[in-house]
Amino acid sequence: MAIRMVVIGAGDRGRTYASYAEAYPDELRIVGVAEPNEESRSYFAKRYALPEKFQWRSWEAAVAAMPETDVVAICTPDALHLEPALAFLDAGYHLLLEKPMARSWEACRQLAEKVRQTRRLVLVGHVLRYTNYFTHLKAVLDAGEIGDVVSIQHMEPVAYMHAAHSFCRGNWGNTVRSTPMILQKCCHDFDQFVWWLGRRCLRVSSFGGLTHFRPENRPAGAAARCLDCPKAIERACPFSARKIYLERTTYRYPFVDQSDSGMERLLKDSPYGRCVYACDNDAVDHQIVNLLFDGGVTVSHIMESYTYTGGRETKIFGTRGEIVGNGRTLRIYHFSDRTTTEWDSVLEAGLNGSGHGGGDFGIVRELIRQLEHGTEADHLAAFEMSLESHKIAFAAEKSRLAQGEVQVLEG
Repeated sequence: MAIRMVVIGAGDRGRTYASYAEAYPDELRIVGVAEPNEESRSYFAKRYALPEKFQWRSWEAAVAAMPETDVVAICTPDALHLEPALAFLDAGYHLLLEKPMARSWEACRQLAEKVRQTRRLVLVGHVLRYTNYFTHLKAVLDAGEIGDVVSIQHMEPVAYMHAAHSFCRGNWGNTVRSTPMILQKCCHDFDQFVWWLGRRCLRVSSFGGLTHFRPENRPAGAAARCLDCPKAIERACPFSARKIYLERTTYRYPFVDQSDSGMERLLKDSPYGRCVYACDNDAVDHQIVNLLFDGGVTVSHIMESYTYTGGRETKIFGTRGEIVGNGRTLRIYHFSDRTTTEWDSVLEAGLNGSGHGGGDFGIVRELIRQLEHGTEADHLAAFEMSLESHKIAFAAEKSRLAQGEVQVLEG
């Protein structure tokens, strides 16, 4: 029998997780949705044939209705993760909780106490753990192919268009309303480090800031909205909303109406049509983080907005070899016989068709597996690992704000 899911938040993440039910209807069934935006709620409800009584305008109404479901997917904006998570846990539900789990380390600890009390499964949306690429990388490390890990160099190239879309004009541009960029974007990466190494992070230091998306860098004569900008200025701007949304389709994915006319309306009326130099953004556009793990393993992590494309780049240095990865392929260099093994994730069977290299569907499949076969100990272990990644992210932001002061992480 298919696992039943109620989705709280019918935006991009909610729609993405729910679409697993369309690909694998024998494994997952969507039975309810809560969403304040009428257009998004109606679109979602129609797609999954949800009766009116299983459509709610708020998460409060959903939890009060006590729907018959196996799991609740919380896909609300970052600032609205904690309260519904606590409420649904109190009501006895298992959760698929989009990251970040909360906006402060104190709130994360509050959630952790609730998870330990209720013994419910809370799978945090660290989707990279469930991709072919990172699963294979983890297997190579566990097999000891490069010996003991000594250090890691890792880069998250955000890509200039994605930085303008999400972390300037979009939901995560203003940290007061959302969360620090190092938490929102890079808790994925910190989760990977904890998972790969199986060790605790002991110390963190960080530097970074907002360099370019600032009012003083606005070209003379540029309009407040890209559609109103003089053509010569708009054509020369790499961050033009006309280029990103009208002339390309890559960043139309979060919106219900993805047509050309829909994008035209979006750029006239929404924050996504603003000049990148005339937003209320304060999110950093670059940040470096240095980590010291138990046993002396060091990690250097770079988050950079001004890259041409995305795709995480990793080098892992071991006592018997080296791994070099680009988000799709891995090259494993062996010191003993000077041979190289190459591996391509696209050639492997799996869930590559979904977003994040197959991780979006991969995490839903893991959710189903945990619900059907996992124990309370398994459930808690998965959550505690995600908690460690958030601890690192908050420490990194605290260090950045203190000009790189080393943060000692609690046990």
